[in-house]
Amino acid sequence: MSPAPVRFHSIMLRAGSDAFADNHRAYCARWGYAHRLHAIGTPHNSARTLLVYKYSVVSAALADAPDGTLLVFADDDAAFLAPLPAPAVIGDAAHWIAENEHHHRPEGSCFMLRAGPEATALVASVLDRLRIAPDAGADRWAHRELEGLTAHPHHQLIDGRHYPNLLFARFGHYLPEVSAFVLSFNPAVHVDVQDWRVRGLFVAYLNTVLARDGQLYDDLPTAPTGQPDYEVRNAGRPVALLTSYTPNIAAYAHLGERNIAAYADHHGYAHHVYRDLPADLRGRVAGNWIKPRLLLKHLAEHEQVAWIDADILIHDRTRPIASLLRGRPVALARDVSDYAFNSGFMVFSNTPACIAYLQRVQALIDEVTDKSGIYLSGGDQSFFVAAWREAGGEAAMPLSDGVSFNSHPALHDADSFMLHYMGYPDRFRALVMRHDAQQIERRASGPHGTTALVPFRPARPKQRLHFTHLHGIPDVDQFDDIVESYRLAAEALGYETSFTPHQLDPEVVNVVFFAWRTNWQWFDKLHPRCIIVNFEHLTPGNFCFSEAYQATLRNCYLWEYSLANFQKNVELGFTASDHVPLAYQRGAGAEPAAETVLPDAQQDIDVVFFGATTPRRVQVLEALIARGVRVVLPMPRPWRNAERDAHLRRAKVVINMHQLDNSRIVEIPRLTVLLRNRKAVVCELYPDSDIDPSLRGAVEGAPWEGLVDATLRLLANPARRAELERVGYERLTARAQTHWLGPALDRYFQWQAQQPGTWSEATQTQRFRVAVVIAAAHAAPQPLPSLVAQEQCELAVIRFTAAVRVGEMAAHPDDTLILLPGKFSRASARDAAIRQADADYLVFWDEGDTASPDRLHRQAAFLAAHPEIDIVGSWLEEGTGEAMQLHRAPELDHEIRAEFLGTDRVLRARTCMYRREFLLRHRLHHDDAFDGDLEAQYFLHRCATAGARLAAIAAPLCRRVVSMPSDDEALAASDAAVRSQHALLRGYFPSLAAHEHEQLAQMRAAYWPPGAAFAASALALMAQVAAGPALSPDLERATLARVLRREAVRLILRYRMAGLIDAAWLAQRMDTPEVAYFLAPARDQLIGKI
Repeated sequence: MSPAPVRFHSIMLRAGSDAFADNHRAYCARWGYAHRLHAIGTPHNSARTLLVYKYSVVSAALADAPDGTLLVFADDDAAFLAPLPAPAVIGDAAHWIAENEHHHRPEGSCFMLRAGPEATALVASVLDRLRIAPDAGADRWAHRELEGLTAHPHHQLIDGRHYPNLLFARFGHYLPEVSAFVLSFNPAVHVDVQDWRVRGLFVAYLNTVLARDGQLYDDLPTAPTGQPDYEVRNAGRPVALLTSYTPNIAAYAHLGERNIAAYADHHGYAHHVYRDLPADLRGRVAGNWIKPRLLLKHLAEHEQVAWIDADILIHDRTRPIASLLRGRPVALARDVSDYAFNSGFMVFSNTPACIAYLQRVQALIDEVTDKSGIYLSGGDQSFFVAAWREAGGEAAMPLSDGVSFNSHPALHDADSFMLHYMGYPDRFRALVMRHDAQQIERRASGPHGTTALVPFRPARPKQRLHFTHLHGIPDVDQFDDIVESYRLAAEALGYETSFTPHQLDPEVVNVVFFAWRTNWQWFDKLHPRCIIVNFEHLTPGNFCFSEAYQATLRNCYLWEYSLANFQKNVELGFTASDHVPLAYQRGAGAEPAAETVLPDAQQDIDVVFFGATTPRRVQVLEALIARGVRVVLPMPRPWRNAERDAHLRRAKVVINMHQLDNSRIVEIPRLTVLLRNRKAVVCELYPDSDIDPSLRGAVEGAPWEGLVDATLRLLANPARRAELERVGYERLTARAQTHWLGPALDRYFQWQAQQPGTWSEATQTQRFRVAVVIAAAHAAPQPLPSLVAQEQCELAVIRFTAAVRVGEMAAHPDDTLILLPGKFSRASARDAAIRQADADYLVFWDEGDTASPDRLHRQAAFLAAHPEIDIVGSWLEEGTGEAMQLHRAPELDHEIRAEFLGTDRVLRARTCMYRREFLLRHRLHHDDAFDGDLEAQYFLHRCATAGARLAAIAAPLCRRVVSMPSDDEALAASDAAVRSQHALLRGYFPSLAAHEHEQLAQMRAAYWPPGAAFAASALALMAQVAAGPALSPDLERATLARVLRREAVRLILRYRMAGLIDAAWLAQRMDTPEVAYFLAPARDQLIGKI
């Protein structure tokens, strides 16, 4: 007996819960569970209203589920840590929920119900409780609505290992030494003030750990070793910063040290760093007790000293210490707890009153006998407060507010100067501080290190989306449900939307369907705030595939519903495109409940078909009529949706077949309507049909010549029809539209933000300092006209060359000429330049390179405007001089990463500008084992695998004239390319075996093994990688598969040209479903060639 199906429902009750939804999706993807996302439109409503919504969703889900179906419900307080299979957790029980260890009632953030009368009655009783509960005083986290429900005891471990539901706030510091099925972020148990932001940050991190089958915190960086116990930067300055920590907290303290050092350097402050206690105190006191001693010591050397705890980060480097003092000698900030102020950040001036105060604090601390723990005897803070009260309290030393400085993370906003990460477990603190430190460094831009953005500025505001279609049939709504699938999904994702057919809105982002009758002039003024959604087959002979429509698709941002179309986009010149298939969205169209499906005897229509009546379709329908089948078509006019759905309800079978002979794209828009209406479908299907694998088993498939017989068989088999009605609906509803639309909208808005004209005017007119690194082969520097001609940039040209004669001048007035004795490698010279360059941005320039006069400024302005981007390249003109080719690199990070696995659209390293801070932070270096271009490309690969965010400007900013390599040079370059690719693959796919990395890397080799076995094995491996679950989070699946598919076509055609394989060989490969699905979208690239 097969297990009951599992359906998972995510119920989002607040905004900003994307990481939790992603966690739920990943859990479902791991086990193949159907997933639905529900998000209340009014998250700021009362607690009682939120609970009514939550359990109403549960009730509706139970009503829609067949008896016995296992339903899992989780809200935005639950994340899965140990992703155990739901059936194994619930066993044979009718329900499962865990006990909350804090209040001992059931923890309602995650529970399971088995559909049936018992579960329905249970949820009805909960809703009855809520109906009479008062709004005032209601608490959605106390779970009083579940009082009395049998719960899995908190301490009863699952499989002897996993807590059923672990409260993160109370027990998160035990992770990962303990495990749990579910982590609950129920805030009712928080003793300290809760920073809501870190919930999403931690769960997003947890998702990446689970995706790579790692362990929490296994990737936290370790502190540098071999550093002195005490060090001072910028000694002797009037203002000093003082930081002290002990080795046991170095995991996060070194993050704070680096951040404070950058702030000190920015303002020219001294920075005293103690990386351990003074030798006479080690083993006797905890690190916090030495504050007054060190303050008194260094205050004698400076006019002002600021004590900064090791768990503080400064977010806005522009604010000087003087701005905190406001003319007073002391700066102290109110605490969020019952202490008067927090001693984690304090500023004191070298005045008698401040020195007397610190001496009194020291005297009080000297009287404490046990200082071996941070919080023993009340901790240092209690004595700072006691001495403050003795000195006159606020009258003598006024306190600042809690947001101007020394702010608790719960008080952050877009203007926060600094955050004090107090109260977190150490490893969790290191995680949060690492995240924020990286954000701070990304946003510290400009020639003087000014902070352009602060890390907690909200994510890009969600723009309003206007949906429309431009189909020419008036008064017919048959296309509305397609548009509504996307619109309602966008609404569920938190976007404000509108939908009016045949109408564009120039004030917002337009999402336009069925635009094949138009031309680009319709949309030019909307660009880049316009998305065209293509549902036409990009196949010669299709009347929709006109030159005018192709021009529109070449110029717009394109969403493709079909993988076969998406595969062709690049060769057709549709470079700004994404794969966003049509899927299921509740409310988009009619969706009859299972019990309303007519019995077989009442279905008085044998076959329904709707769509264009092309000759090949008419031939099938006439053949059925000749066999006595009652066929109904929309004649003499198209049906409106209500008419269509009424006919579908009466039909036994519906046929879905291609319009054209030369297309294998399954008509998903029609199929979606049919499966949503719970119909048994006969579908034209081939091994190389473009269809999601999950839907193959949801229809009765047959080739065109077998459609009539397949229909007759299905008409004669009511049991099979009933099975298809059920399976088809289940498989469709498991494919949530939001699953594709959310990431697709993120990618579109990133593309939109990178388009010319969307950056601030200030950025486009600003001058930037750029380091240009040249490793010269000549004895004396050579003039570089295109470098000298660069506009709006202050250039720091760093040349490495062999010894020159005294008196030889640099070729550029700002040249720094570094002489290297004897032989030197270009790799070592470039690494030295990274360390020595005095600029925020850096390019590596070869003496044969030329560039447009605005190259460096455009790239520097791009990086300044996009602090999330670490490296920006451009298109490249390259050739022998007479024959130049334009290499068009993709613009977006996920595309660039994927194209590194191909050969046609690779971002070329010589076009790139690097954010120097990223290279230093990740300690990236070049490799002497590579020469020339491959050394630079290998370095770019290393940056990508280190986490660099990549972009390219869609313009030919660089030009390179090259000579044809000799055979030996080409072979050597090929061998080096294999080695570089091997390293890239290890970073991309760590779960693959070493021999699999090697085999994929061989795709870069000049020669492949002469037997067909290599082709078969490589093809199977590429199909496995394209379909497998273990993808890097930076690799988008459809784009990666498109690149690998192009490589597979190159492999197949080369072996076919060599006579080593034939059509029969390929047909045999297509017998493997994984290979067939992988190659199906490339059918047009192979047909007629093998």
